[in-house]
Amino acid sequence: MKKNKILSSARILRMAGWIFAVASIAVFIAAGFSVAFRDLHQTYMLAQETAAFLEIQCEKYDNYARGVSAKAIQEILDRAEGLKKFISPEQYRNSDFLNYFIRAEHLSGAMILDDQLTVLAQADMDDKDSETMWEHVIERQSVQDILNYPGKKYVDEETIDGTPYQYAVIANAEDDALILCYASAQKPSRDIYGYSVEQLLNGNNFHKNPIAIVTNGERILSSTVPELNGLGIEDCPVTRPGEIHWKKDALTRFTYKKSIWYGIHQVSGTYSLYVMYPSDEVYANRKSFFVIGFMAYLLVVVLILCVQRYFDRKNLDNTRKQLSIIRGISLSYNSIFLYHTETKQLEAVKIADQLKPLYTGVKPAQFVLGACDAYLETEGTNRVLELLHEDTLEERLEGKPYIGKEIPCKNGKWYSLVLIPQEYDAEKHLRTVLAVIRDISHIKQAQELSFKDRLTGLHNRNYMEVKGRQFLRDGKLPISLIMADCNYLKRTNDTLGHEYGDKLLQKVADIFQESAPDNCEVMRIGGDEFLILGRECPREQAEKIVQEESTEELPLSAAFGIHTTEEGEFSFEKAYYLADQAMYRDKKGTRR
Repeated sequence: MKKNKILSSARILRMAGWIFAVASIAVFIAAGFSVAFRDLHQTYMLAQETAAFLEIQCEKYDNYARGVSAKAIQEILDRAEGLKKFISPEQYRNSDFLNYFIRAEHLSGAMILDDQLTVLAQADMDDKDSETMWEHVIERQSVQDILNYPGKKYVDEETIDGTPYQYAVIANAEDDALILCYASAQKPSRDIYGYSVEQLLNGNNFHKNPIAIVTNGERILSSTVPELNGLGIEDCPVTRPGEIHWKKDALTRFTYKKSIWYGIHQVSGTYSLYVMYPSDEVYANRKSFFVIGFMAYLLVVVLILCVQRYFDRKNLDNTRKQLSIIRGISLSYNSIFLYHTETKQLEAVKIADQLKPLYTGVKPAQFVLGACDAYLETEGTNRVLELLHEDTLEERLEGKPYIGKEIPCKNGKWYSLVLIPQEYDAEKHLRTVLAVIRDISHIKQAQELSFKDRLTGLHNRNYMEVKGRQFLRDGKLPISLIMADCNYLKRTNDTLGHEYGDKLLQKVADIFQESAPDNCEVMRIGGDEFLILGRECPREQAEKIVQEESTEELPLSAAFGIHTTEEGEFSFEKAYYLADQAMYRDKKGTRR
């Protein structure tokens, strides 16, 4: 009976698993189709927005081209007015002068005619016969009327032998003459923007990276693919008439360069607009959905399979984790101990040889006190006992990966003692703590070297940045900063030599060191600049420190600046600045 129940339960679990698998796949496929439909709709909306942008760009270009044309005509009229203003009667028949003028003013040509419309002088950039070119224009009544009404001006555009020209005709009333200036309109004259139809799509980055094309019905004017620019519409499969049957108000699916694309085609005035997207961009969300969905499905399956094994492996994983941590850190630490807070037992995972005799057969508290008496001075012992204080240990470790202290030994070495929480019980109470001891003497030595000024033996600017501010934060108000600058150091170096300059600095350093009480730190922060930091140092005490000593061999003189913060919030930057300013004023005034 029991066996049948077990089999029945197994059968139900298998059936539930199959139902879950089938239902998950069905939901997954339905969601995939939904995402694909949304991708197509989103792409169509983007294509519409892009086509609308192209329409605006084409309209802007048309407006621009019309503006450039009007501007060019006005410039030709201005040049004709200039010729009228500066030409003299003797230059009317001088074609050489006209040649110089049209080249200087970037014109294609110019003519001067008398009141009988006979050409007096002419010039053309391409040595064409201007009179023959413009004969049909000169014969127009509107041009001839300008002689009778000199205040009138005539400007227009004309295509001659397939070349478009813009021209202006004005009268010189004083001499009864006509002036005609003309320029080719094939390119915008003096286009300061350099804007052309090929540049419509330059620098435009559209969402989902489409190919955008603008044609005039004969050739491709502009495209996001530069190599398509200038091609005839017959040379591109997308723009070739009848090649693709474009749908109205919907995306069209087609093959381009052996890949599937989706796009739209719209007509705007004289322009045809094409916007098309590669299928990889269209269905980017669908691909992401299937990848993420499949991974999520696998994750759910894996989680279901792991639930049964989770609790069995929990203790084993924790044990392995602890052993892995201990194994990893044991390579770099002198001694490693595991302290069990409930049983008060101290387990030696790794122990230095000098500690082995003290560890054997004693309780943890006796071992700690014995090690402190054997190897530490009072300061080091106090640090160890403060760190290992059991009543506050759990509180101090809460929310922290570790706590620790640097411990000085009698033999001059330095050790780091670090406590790492290892295991908590169900009520989140600390059960085990890892205590690791490491020799950091080499680190302290390197640090000490970086904090010392070699010449004077004082602390340097590195010390001020790293330790000096901490020294002040550990103290109480009042806090005094004394800035000092040696006078005559340069003179000493120049007259007696750098050896005496160094002696001067060493002497000043010795005086400052002897004068500074225990609550002050002296440091050399620059070439001839010194700083004294005093915690719980009132103004009166700071002023007593500022005393001078000198010898006949090395006369000493220094400028001082003192700033004392008596109350309120202490700012190192502000105090440093004020002390430096006070020293600067002292250096400019009375020399000590």
